[in-house]
Order: sequence, then structure tokens, then C-alpha cells
Amino acid sequence: PSLATAAPPSSESRMGIALWGGRTTATAAGSIAGAQVGYRMGSRLFFDGLRTSPDFQQLTRQRAQQMFDNLGGQVAAVKSGRVRALGITTLKRSAQLPEVPTIAESGLPGFEVMVWYGMCAPAAVPEPVLAKLNADVLKALATSDLQQRLTEQGVDAAPMTRQAFTGFIKSETAKWAKAVKDSGATAE
Repeated sequence: PSLATAAPPSSESRMGIALWGGRTTATAAGSIAGAQVGYRMGSRLFFDGLRTSPDFQQLTRQRAQQMFDNLGGQVAAVKSGRVRALGITTLKRSAQLPEVPTIAESGLPGFEVMVWYGMCAPAAVPEPVLAKLNADVLKALATSDLQQRLTEQGVDAAPMTRQAFTGFIKSETAKWAKAVKDSGATAE
């Protein structure tokens, strides 16, 4: 899951958002959240380069007042009090920060933005090979060692059959097509 975080309050009323580049899930989460509550983000501070978390630095230095980021990279900062977690962007609370509500629980019903990973193969791969790959992946995801390692990185595994994953891809495609259309975004 992703995590919305905020710096401690400052005297400025402007709501700047720290974004990691211009085309990320975090950027989309911020834009969708802003649209759902009826405001446009203030200053958009974009950062590119190696993952040294300059967006996090801008948040803690109070040049930005909010940020969306992957959960795994922010758990320590939340637990230490350097930033305050506002909400989890998935529909389910995180096992790593169970006290942090989801954004949907906090007043934006149905809000869900998540990063997900899946395995795909060329259409010409024979059915028995696809079945074996799917069975092996599901078996690996069921092991406690892998589950623990994924949880430590802020990843909630959601094993699916091939048919369920196909349906998931179709629903995600439709959801994001609507989000892009509603935002008025255009290809650059």
C-alpha cells in the first residue's frame, strides 16, 4: 500500500505536495485525493534522480506539507514521529501501521490507489507452462518466509489465479482510464 503523510503544521496555509517525478502512482494518488475533496494541490514540488527521497526531505523541512509514498520507505519515519501518517491508500489497513486508517475510512469512500505487481507471459506460451508457472508462484507466495519479507517491505501479497488476475487487470485499466479522463490529463 501507499501512505499519505504530512509534516508537522507550520504557519503557512498553502498546501504544497512533494511528488516523486511527474508520472507515478504517488502523483496519481495525490491528484485523485485532491479531486475528491474539491481542491487542487498547491505547489507541486517535483524531484527526479536516485531514490534518496528528496520528497521526504522536502516534507520534513516543511517546504511541502503532504506527500504520498510507498509504505515500506516511510514506516520508520512515522514510528519515529518525523512525519504523521494521514492514511493508507488501499482499502485495507496495513499490518505495519494498523493504527493508521485507510483514506476511505477517513472520509473518501472507495478511495483506493495501490502499486501492484504481477507476472504476465506472451500469448503464445502453452497452457501447461502457464499452469505450472501460476502454481509455482502461488506456492512461493504461501510460504511464511516470503510473506514475512514482503510485509517488512510494506507489500501485502494478494495471490490470484490467472483468471482472477486477468479480471483484476481489466478492472484496473478501466479505473485508471476513468481517472485520467476525469483529471483532464493529456499525453505529453
